[in-house]
Amino acid sequence: MNFNTNNKPIAAKIQDRISTLITNISKDFSLNKLSKSPARFNTEKLNWFNREYIKMLSLEEFCLRSFNLINNKKYQDLNLRKGVYIYLVDIEEQKILTNNELTKYGQDGLHYMLGGGIDEGEVETQTLKREIFEESDGKIEVDQNLAKYITTANITATPYNRDQIDYHGKQMSFWFYPYDSKKFESLNSADSFGKYTFHWYKLSKVIETNTHLTFPIWKEFCEVNDIECFEPTERIKTQYMAWSLDKTRITTLDEFGLESDCILKYKTPDKELIKWKKISLEESIGNLKELLLVLKSFFEKLEPQRRVLLESQINNLPMALESHTKLWEDELKTWINENNKDAGSYFWPLRTALSGKSKSPSPFEILAILDWEEIEKRIMEIVK
Repeated sequence: MNFNTNNKPIAAKIQDRISTLITNISKDFSLNKLSKSPARFNTEKLNWFNREYIKMLSLEEFCLRSFNLINNKKYQDLNLRKGVYIYLVDIEEQKILTNNELTKYGQDGLHYMLGGGIDEGEVETQTLKREIFEESDGKIEVDQNLAKYITTANITATPYNRDQIDYHGKQMSFWFYPYDSKKFESLNSADSFGKYTFHWYKLSKVIETNTHLTFPIWKEFCEVNDIECFEPTERIKTQYMAWSLDKTRITTLDEFGLESDCILKYKTPDKELIKWKKISLEESIGNLKELLLVLKSFFEKLEPQRRVLLESQINNLPMALESHTKLWEDELKTWINENNKDAGSYFWPLRTALSGKSKSPSPFEILAILDWEEIEKRIMEIVK
């Protein structure tokens, strides 16, 4: 196994940053500088400071802090079952044992972890070991110390509906247990949900689509435990680029997802949203059809720069994305001017078709992030 001891865990970096900030503030504070007039609380100025501080964070720091905050607060008013789940991971090969037949339970049913839950109280490792043994029909027996690989992430399971009853799952603490994937290729088992089929998947592929386990969480876990983390895939970098849109716009961390949702949680809009106020819906859709051919040509032209973007280090993605966005903006605005087109009647239908929202990042930012297959798919859903 290779070890990575050069990187300081993100959580430690965050703590260092906060300590430095407090130290600097305390140095500048003096009672002699206080006036006798009552203090005024300027919310607008406070929000400005918060936005500027968020911009100062590295992209990885921003994502990790946002995940921890959002996931702990998202369902705080619900009556959740609190518990733990286990991911069985081949640490060396970065593989994970997951279920691939739960598609009707939850949005990410392809990637439910193997494990058992404790409803309340301290984690009882013996119970977890027993439940894994039972779920795997006795084919997996956990006999080592689980605590060695616990992660600090608390994440609430995706709500799902079973038998017309809404369940909000568990607030989960993840335990990672190292297991040799060569012991078997797959296994079947059954419980109250029905039959499970478990397979080993590359961890990177699971993280690309799993709402419970994200790359920032896994990378932080690897750094804490001195495990070499796999290189992020293009899909994972696309997630980071979407999250970088939040980083430059939101005022507080609990707004995380406000801008990135149009990339990662896209919903096809009603066609009426596509209509530009100065022209008819038919004309708006016609303009979108015309743009589709133009976009394909521009995408092929800008593909070399897109490859450079995807090869960037994660914390360099915002700057690389800004540069690539500018290329898209220059190309489209030049085409608009050279063909004497009305910008609004083309850019409004384009932005709303790509984002699915009336308020979103610019069409140039969205085009810079998405691959051609996704761009074409979103537009065709409107013009077909």
